[in-house]
Amino acid sequence: MIEANTSAASEATHPNPPDPGTAPAAAASTEPRAALPSVSVVVPTRDRPELLRHAIAGIVGQSYDGLVEVVVVFDQSEPDTSLEVASPSRIVRTIRNTHTPGLAGGRNTGMLAATGDLLAFCDDDDEWLPPKLAAQVGLLSTTDGPAIAACGIEVRRNGQSVTRIPDPQRLGYEDFLEDR
Repeated sequence: MIEANTSAASEATHPNPPDPGTAPAAAASTEPRAALPSVSVVVPTRDRPELLRHAIAGIVGQSYDGLVEVVVVFDQSEPDTSLEVASPSRIVRTIRNTHTPGLAGGRNTGMLAATGDLLAFCDDDDEWLPPKLAAQVGLLSTTDGPAIAACGIEVRRNGQSVTRIPDPQRLGYEDFLEDR
């Protein structure tokens, strides 16, 4: 999911993610970069360096033409500053979790450190397909007020691949207040 200032980005996998230090694969928009909202992606992590590198590569390799800031939050471990990148369209920062240990504390720390117009979450074992942000930001630009965008996932395990794509639907504020 991705939302203006207060949302999360879900997971997708990609078999050959780009290198975290490379530019996006393709331009997703003809709009000038300044006209596109910036996106901060929070990636909480703990002791999974190889998975984390693939997650960062998938985020940095987005076809979205706007600025993408990746905030990697290290939980109960030292930040790996070798992951940091600074280019005109992609920034990767590493910070330490300053809240409650665990996933929620890491997300909260990252959310507070994020500077983008939009906020997304990516787990350290997820890899985003290149058009993910462009599609979600495009969808969000068609809504008024607070909005959340979510996507499907492709789960790969033991040589098997299962794609799960939810039915497209628009939900209102009241839909999130219903009892389960």
